[in-house]
Amino acid sequence: MLTIPRAPRLRHTGRMIGVCALAFLLTGCPETGADNIVAPIDATSCILGRIKDGDTIVCTDGRTVRLLSVDAPESAQRLGPQATAALAQMVPLGASLRLELDTRLTDSGDRTLAWVWLGNVLINRQLALEGYVALLIVPPNTLHSSAVRAAVIDALNSDRGLWAQNFAACLPVNFRAGLCRD
Repeated sequence: MLTIPRAPRLRHTGRMIGVCALAFLLTGCPETGADNIVAPIDATSCILGRIKDGDTIVCTDGRTVRLLSVDAPESAQRLGPQATAALAQMVPLGASLRLELDTRLTDSGDRTLAWVWLGNVLINRQLALEGYVALLIVPPNTLHSSAVRAAVIDALNSDRGLWAQNFAACLPVNFRAGLCRD
C-alpha cells in the first residue's frame, strides 16, 4: 500500500486546501470527510469468534482486538449492553474482517490495536456514526481518527444511538477513572 506522509496543518486555509487537494488526488484526503476512506489492501485478517464488548472483539485465532479511536460504554455501565449489541448487529460471528494496523500495534493489555474493516465499511467509524461510541484518540494511532471524530460529532449533534440516552453523563473514560457511576 502506498503511504504518503501527512502534511503538517497549515495556518493559511488556501494552502491547506491545496495540500489537501494534492493528497486527495493521490490517496483521498482524510481531513475533508469520512467518505474518502479507502479500505486497506495490505491488512491482516480476522475471523470474528466473539464480541467482548462494544469496542473489543476476539478473532477465532485467539487475538483480542481493540478498535482504534472509539470508546464504547463498559459492560458494567447502563448503556454497555446496547453498544455491544450494536457491534454484534454490524459484524456477525464468523465474519471475515480486515485489521488495518497503525503505528502502535498493541496496548498494555496485549490487545491488537486496529482499524477494523468489514468489506469497504470501517467498523470504527460506523459505530461512531450510529452513536454507540465516544471518541478516544490515542496517538500515535491516528490514521482514520479524523473520520471517526467527524462521525462522533455528527451522531452527537443528531442525538443518534446512545447520545439520545444521556451517554455524555458518564463517558466510559470517566467511568473507568471512577469519576462517575452509571
